[in-house]
Amino acid sequence: MKKKQVTKNIKIKSYLIGIGTTLIVSISLFSSPFKRYSEEFLKHKPNYNKIIKSRDFSQDSLLNELGKTLSIEQYKLERQRSWGKHQEQLREYQKKKKVIVKNHSFRGRTNFKFWLVQFGIIFLGFYMSVKSLYNDLKQPNDTGHKWGSLSAIFVTLFWLYHLFFKTANDFYQETYIISDLLIAVFATFFVRGLIKYYATKKSIISELVDLLIRIKKIHFKGVAVKAKYAEKHDKSLDCIETVDNQIDQFDKDINQTIEKITK
Repeated sequence: MKKKQVTKNIKIKSYLIGIGTTLIVSISLFSSPFKRYSEEFLKHKPNYNKIIKSRDFSQDSLLNELGKTLSIEQYKLERQRSWGKHQEQLREYQKKKKVIVKNHSFRGRTNFKFWLVQFGIIFLGFYMSVKSLYNDLKQPNDTGHKWGSLSAIFVTLFWLYHLFFKTANDFYQETYIISDLLIAVFATFFVRGLIKYYATKKSIISELVDLLIRIKKIHFKGVAVKAKYAEKHDKSLDCIETVDNQIDQFDKDINQTIEKITK
């Protein structure tokens, strides 16, 4: 009963991990409900064309009045005044636009939608590279793929750090890039050590479990049969050479297992 409960708990844990990782790696698909531009920005944007049209209309109107109601000196003065007025309106427009864009931005990106898409794609690469490295480290022979996995972990950690702690403008500054690279290098080796620890730990447990199963089904079974026979018939089932052979096989099995988990 207890064994069934443990198995059930392991299955539930596996399902939860599966659901969690699926949601995280596909998070970029959940960006659709979020808007690229705020309502305030969409209402403010048409004002630019209105200012430009008003400026052009004013300039054309003054030009049409040249020689009729305006002299050249008056035309120049009115044209300069009208142009300055509309330029001031454009500066106010740009000033307000920057405030609106900043209020809608998220962690140095133009909006949360863009940040979420970036995070989803980068984390997907990070998850797959970690999974790949974990599988590579479990292999008995070095396939060489682990270096590709390590490179992928380094790249994704660089972008994850940049995504959470830096802005888009920081990417163009050499000091920030160098510091990001160094942090990503240290983080990569930390993640590699962590993955190697768990991969090795799981491999050791697996080897020990296999040894226990072999002891139960092969080594112990043979000894138990012979002991039962000797108890019942008051004599040994096998000769001394067979017993020695079984001892050698048992000893060899244990030594091979120890070599596997300590190399």
